[in-house]
Amino acid sequence: GISGRGLTSSLAHSHAMARAFLAAALALAGCVLIFSAGSSSLAGSPTARTCIQNKMVPTLVRRRVPLSRVFSQQPCDGASRREMMAGISGTTGVLAGMLMTQQARADEESAVIAPEESAPVVPAKPKGEFGYLRDPILSYSYKYPIKAGNVDLKLTVSRKPEKYSSAAPLSSNFRHRIVNQMLDYNNVVVYAMYVCPAIGILKRFPPSDWTSQQVADTILLDRLNAKSIEEGRRYLEENVEGGAKYQDEDGTFYFQYEHLEPGKISKGMEPEGRHNLAVTAARPGQDGSLYMFSLNMGCPEKLWEEMKPALYEAANSFRVDPLQSVAPEYVPPDKDPWAIL
Repeated sequence: GISGRGLTSSLAHSHAMARAFLAAALALAGCVLIFSAGSSSLAGSPTARTCIQNKMVPTLVRRRVPLSRVFSQQPCDGASRREMMAGISGTTGVLAGMLMTQQARADEESAVIAPEESAPVVPAKPKGEFGYLRDPILSYSYKYPIKAGNVDLKLTVSRKPEKYSSAAPLSSNFRHRIVNQMLDYNNVVVYAMYVCPAIGILKRFPPSDWTSQQVADTILLDRLNAKSIEEGRRYLEENVEGGAKYQDEDGTFYFQYEHLEPGKISKGMEPEGRHNLAVTAARPGQDGSLYMFSLNMGCPEKLWEEMKPALYEAANSFRVDPLQSVAPEYVPPDKDPWAIL
């Protein structure tokens, strides 16, 4: 027979082994849970932001419901091995079920909230036929649409390229001057090159610190000759939108923006607005002060969607030569500023 002390020792030994087995099983299940949750978090981490139609918007963030911790009661000293094994089997079944549920949720979320790809605002291969202009006097170049979509343009050069000091002023302060212009009378389409000195905030900071919105607001507000600050602010808020900023291989920064001119064209009794796309670059004059070179292309609002792809392609082609590679005929904008008089 087995003595009472031996029986007690045997039961204690069996209970210790069962507890060790239970602890090992729970530890293994916990590792599986941690690995599963970590994999789901890594797989579900989206990029912080995405570009949709040229506007930065937050992406959808996959949110995982945290798993509830599973606690199992420790068996009492009087529990049998069969009861303890049943408890372990039940706990393992609960954990397996939770893992399967978590995986199903992850698959469902991935299938439902995956963001759709958005088409770019400006097509990669726009329709159009182009001419090319290079002005050695102010050392800039660009191509311009002679056909945009289904719009055939018969362009006339209304202002031949000329130096800044002798160009016609665009505003009463004489800062903005038209150094080159061509237009289509039938479709009322205008391509024009404007030059002006950097003013306001643009004069106090280098081009690398500018934004397209700052460039657009500063140039257009100075050209507007608004009667009041409130009138100018309202015009900028309602009709001007900054666009892309980029740098070419020579280090020159370019700033694109769109702006509207409400009611500039009269057709019968109804005024018709204009839609403009402009791109601006800066280059120092002979005394080191910056001058702004702006290519502005405008058309009636009704033609904008048809001409927009070709106009953007033309804007992307605009280049202002850096000082170290200007043409031999180059005349700095601030040379002989009195020539216009």
